Amino acid sequence: MLAIILVLVGVALAGLLVYGNSTSLQNSSPVRSQIKENTITAIYGLASAYQAYYNANGVAPTAAACSSTALVPTYITEIKYPASGLSCSFGTNATYGNYFCYSGSVSQQAYNAFVDATASFPTSSYILGTTGCAERTTDTAPTTWPATIYLTYWLLGQ
Repeated sequence: MLAIILVLVGVALAGLLVYGNSTSLQNSSPVRSQIKENTITAIYGLASAYQAYYNANGVAPTAAACSSTALVPTYITEIKYPASGLSCSFGTNATYGNYFCYSGSVSQQAYNAFVDATASFPTSSYILGTTGCAERTTDTAPTTWPATIYLTYWLLGQ
């Protein structure tokens, strides 16, 4: 009797693995983990380059910092991107200060990786939005994919 129960449990678990498509299996995908790590590396690298530029020059880089030689190659070897298809911009808000923003159309897996990276940054600095750069609060996830996202990193964290 115990053998029959164990066989049924084994078949049920095998069915879950083959057909279940559970979110716990999706959360551990290598691509999602890589995008999360790319996000952390890209943002900290850009923030470090910004700070080094500011320390050396006494002023913030220009608005073209992502695409000019203001940061590359003196302060950072290259601008890194969390995922393919994103572009980088730099901006200033009179109230909250300077920010970098990665924007573009991404898959749900990339979006979920950006959400996973949230724990690596101060909540007031890392904002994942759907309406534009320079947002101050994280929006709810889009309902259709691919979706355009705006990943803003506030350099002052205010």
